[in-house]
Amino acid sequence: CFRLDDNPMGFTQACFTYDASDDAMTLWFSNGVDRYGIRAGNGYYTESTVIAPALKPKILGLMITERAEPSRLACSYKAEDGKLTFDVRYLNGPHHKTFTFTSDGDELTLSFDDLAPQIPDVKGKRI
Repeated sequence: CFRLDDNPMGFTQACFTYDASDDAMTLWFSNGVDRYGIRAGNGYYTESTVIAPALKPKILGLMITERAEPSRLACSYKAEDGKLTFDVRYLNGPHHKTFTFTSDGDELTLSFDDLAPQIPDVKGKRI
């Protein structure tokens, strides 16, 4: 697990678990109170439902609400060239996101493809 630096999503921790029986990985995010799991298959999509304020199915700016909403996600992952990439597709919204993770073992960098260029990558340290 990694303790994350302050970030616009409010996530405080990120962890990964791997299930060898079906070659699937789960990315666990925490905001310090709740824990959200996003499961992804290696080369195939698996479905997860996440209720996290930072992940919303609506078109932000047009239909924004303050409350957290369920997001149904289909995700796959691949690991290559020292990067772990989650391909995230919303099943109840128009969004498609790519989460890219790199680590040297003690530090983690998370890049979200849909963040504004002025928002830096999220960094974290192993705990």
